[in-house]
Amino acid sequence: MTSESEVPHTSPIKALRVAHATDIGLRREENQDSFGVIETDNFHYYVVADGMGGVKGGAIASGLAIKVLEEGLKEKAAVTPEDLVALIQKANSEIFQRGTNEPTLQGMGTTLVGLCFYGTTMAITNVGDSRAFRIRNGVIEQLTQDHTLVMELVRSGAISPEQAGNHPVSHMLTRSLGPSPSVDVDCTISPDGPAQGDVYILCSDGLYNMVGPEEFTEIIQSCDLEDAVVELVDLANLRGGTDNITVIAVEVGFEYPVTLEELGISPEPEMPEGQPSASQQRQENGHDTIAADSAAHASNGTAPHANKVEEAAAPGNQTKQEAAKEKSAQKAPQEEEAAAPDAAALPEADAASKRRRQYALYLTVALLAFSIGILSSQFGLFGREEGEQVVVASRPRSATVAELETQEGPESPSNAVRTKIPNIFELPSETKVEPVAPSDRGSTGVLVPPSLRTEEVQRILRRKQELRQLLRDLSDKIESFDRPFSGRAGQILAEASQRADELKNELVRVRAEIDIATRKLAVWYGRRRRFLTSDPINLASEVAVTSPVVKDRKEAFERATWAYLKEAEVARYQPDDAAQNKKVAELLAQRKARMNELEEEVRRAIDKEVSDADHHISELTLRRDAIDSELEQLRREVEYVRVLTGNDPVAKEIKRKELLRERSLIVGELEELDQILPDSDQTASVTARSE
Repeated sequence: MTSESEVPHTSPIKALRVAHATDIGLRREENQDSFGVIETDNFHYYVVADGMGGVKGGAIASGLAIKVLEEGLKEKAAVTPEDLVALIQKANSEIFQRGTNEPTLQGMGTTLVGLCFYGTTMAITNVGDSRAFRIRNGVIEQLTQDHTLVMELVRSGAISPEQAGNHPVSHMLTRSLGPSPSVDVDCTISPDGPAQGDVYILCSDGLYNMVGPEEFTEIIQSCDLEDAVVELVDLANLRGGTDNITVIAVEVGFEYPVTLEELGISPEPEMPEGQPSASQQRQENGHDTIAADSAAHASNGTAPHANKVEEAAAPGNQTKQEAAKEKSAQKAPQEEEAAAPDAAALPEADAASKRRRQYALYLTVALLAFSIGILSSQFGLFGREEGEQVVVASRPRSATVAELETQEGPESPSNAVRTKIPNIFELPSETKVEPVAPSDRGSTGVLVPPSLRTEEVQRILRRKQELRQLLRDLSDKIESFDRPFSGRAGQILAEASQRADELKNELVRVRAEIDIATRKLAVWYGRRRRFLTSDPINLASEVAVTSPVVKDRKEAFERATWAYLKEAEVARYQPDDAAQNKKVAELLAQRKARMNELEEEVRRAIDKEVSDADHHISELTLRRDAIDSELEQLRREVEYVRVLTGNDPVAKEIKRKELLRERSLIVGELEELDQILPDSDQTASVTARSE
């Protein structure tokens, strides 16, 4: 029999493999994300921090948080949840002190999310809205809870989870490291893991705002861990890269001593004989090299993917978005070749159909929005109707609620703009596109299905007009690669530069107004919570400053209170005086009535201020998004002119393929719209010119 001392011992954390990537994105001038891979013989701590607060403050805050954790943990022989909380609170104090000592950094802060593995235990730490996920048996689960104002509203029942996704204050943090001298840290022990085959993901909002959790699972299961994190970052950039992007993926190997069966969990379904599961395939792909490579990069605070930032910034090199698309082209040459023929003649069985189907899904959602009257800023075809609720899909970074309520002047939060693909709504059973009858031909020269309202028809017609104009412009640009350029490059670049400067100045103003408006909204949301949980009369003085009606009701209540107290004092010395007691009772009833009126007016005033602030933020956000959209269009136009007038044939071919892909998508959308609202054969071209 082998004694216990003779049994070879291997630390469970040796079974962990890690890969990571960070990227500046396509809209930011600086990467304010930081991450840490802190590995000792007895524990591994992986952490992501997403900074905010001015031009340099965010990077300083996130970097300082990681530095404090690295220095505090590297000398420890063991770690406990209490140690982690204490170090995170120390990081908060140092960030706050730095901001206090340097006025230009005042208010800076950072989120922080981390996973600490020791023995067979995993501790989850979280402050802010960076997230931790677990993929197990092909199912992804969010392990952390966002510390945002909108999630507090959900938890309190003030709004529904469905409303939270597009709420105007969905970006507003209630907790972060740095803005306040103290902070509460969420630290929990995972009750059901880790276990063999698990994959854990830590990421900043720059990733999960652009890539859905179900896509995390698909990408993680389709390739090895190191390639997966790069694919996730590339996908976020392909969709706009509106914020810095950071991701750490940790895989629990099959040499880990805890299995799912031991946790009472059924493992993933067995694969056919001889075919390994997705997690086993990754396990067999040589991941031992990943951990070593990751540790090497972690020692200098970089990730393999981070080098793409400098490469993309070098003169004459491709942009990151082009590089990502070129990478996709290398992986699927048939898909690239499918874009080369005339887009109008692409068959359904073409290799580009995958992209077309994805775009068609997006279009289906937009068309559903027609039927339920939702404003679609993605296409820019709807005007806002009277009384219509504006759906804001942008998520700028801002300061915490505590900071908003205490500071007088506006900060300079780092606002990230993202255009979020709407959630997939279930199509109501009674909503369907009816077969088009020949008698349904409208005055515009199109066949109008009876299920479409007049305003929906007009919106589709406007969109088709826009798409046809885009198609003509793209076709002209594609053809320009085969003919001499007109020579207007200098004029185009000068006009674009002038217009970009104007838009940037307006964008600064709009962002400042959004910042002020969100601070105001946070204050009024706070008053609404206090109204529900404390004596509303105490709020009357605050609300009366902005509401003359509340001021009048407050004065009436105070007069009624004074009259009651005066007569009650008389009655105290004449307890048997029935007339006096009756008078006191009447005055008490009047005071109660004035109190009810005051409470109702305070509630009404608070609701009005919240509604007005909501509406104002929605309008400002729409304007900001419109400016960003125009700036992006100018950037693309300048890029096209520079490529066209340059001498780099590779860059020209990449740009040409990109334009062909765009044209293919537009043709696909037109085909979908034609299925819903066909043009007549004779009037289609006329309608396109006259709509």
